[in-house]
Amino acid sequence: MGERMKTIRGTQVTLPKKYTPGFMEQLDRRSIVYRELKTAYMEILQDCGGRENLSHTKRSLAERFIFLEALLQTWEQKIASGKADEETLGRWVQAVNSLQGLAKLLGLNRVPRKTKNLKQYIADQEDDE
Repeated sequence: MGERMKTIRGTQVTLPKKYTPGFMEQLDRRSIVYRELKTAYMEILQDCGGRENLSHTKRSLAERFIFLEALLQTWEQKIASGKADEETLGRWVQAVNSLQGLAKLLGLNRVPRKTKNLKQYIADQEDDE
């Protein structure tokens, strides 16, 4: 995924070399990379109780988590093929530790979504009027 940054018609089809907030919006939505990252991001949000129940901070951490996870996969391919140097191995170790820290902040267990029963929903609608 993280080979040289490639673009098609001004949109990126590979993982950028550096993280920037909102990096997924720069990716070509037709690309495999985008679809994989978006799926992972949505799964994390679901595991944390749903987007509507998460703070900006947790959504930001989730975005960083998926970027780092994809970067690790790129380095792991390099390591598996025997093309990794000591610097890559060092970055990989550091990134695994960072990923673990992000996972702890996001939560390692699934959180059930907060759902309302019909009475709560009707009461909320009446309060809004």
